[in-house]
Amino acid sequence: MLKNILKLEGAQELSKEEKKVIKGGLACREDGTCPKGSICEYDSWRCIVV
Repeated sequence: MLKNILKLEGAQELSKEEKKVIKGGLACREDGTCPKGSICEYDSWRCIVV
């Protein structure tokens, strides 16, 4: 499916950070914390694996 999306005009491959956000997809807690092994990416307010 991702390959089909990338074929769209003007589409760019996702960055490493964007892929992590999609893979994890957990929202940060209200206090800005995340489960162990991940950190909060405040721009998207998602937990990413580090």
